[in-house]
Amino acid sequence: MTSFRLILILAIATVTSIGAKPIIPRQAGGQGMTGLTVVSNLQSLSLVYQDLTFAVNNLESLKNQSDPDAIVAQYANLTNSEDADEAAPQPSVAVDDFDQYGILNAQFNLVQNDRAFLNALSTNKQFFNSTLRATIRNLLSEQINVLNTFDKDIAAFAPDVVSATNANSGVLLAALQGLLATFF
Repeated sequence: MTSFRLILILAIATVTSIGAKPIIPRQAGGQGMTGLTVVSNLQSLSLVYQDLTFAVNNLESLKNQSDPDAIVAQYANLTNSEDADEAAPQPSVAVDDFDQYGILNAQFNLVQNDRAFLNALSTNKQFFNSTLRATIRNLLSEQINVLNTFDKDIAAFAPDVVSATNANSGVLLAALQGLLATFF
């Protein structure tokens, strides 16, 4: 069973990396998310942050292909997706150890890619007008709220890794708050 779960996680990661939407297993009776769903959602978000980071870092060199308005719209969609994921019923009991460590790894990847995106925004903020900057500040605040909700939820379904996920979240929270304080 453990090797089956590993193969399934690798298949989900591969499908996600090529941009397809995998069919995610649900808990018995179709209720809520499974540990694999959480892993897949975190990995999908991580890939979108990679794309956003590339777009922001190449605003000047790709003037015709990378547009600040489009980047902010995509960031807004991403933040709304994160809100929806957190609003969905989370696993109500601890998932197995394998899934918990998968969640930890996926969250670590997400934190790395999100921080790279935040750094790209900070480095390239001259490309965003005052209206877009105000929108970005609002999105940063929303993202902080999502992160706080995730930290509360994780204790119920991944108790073995909660201290590590909270440490990861703390690093991301500091980056979000730092950019929020300086992005004007």
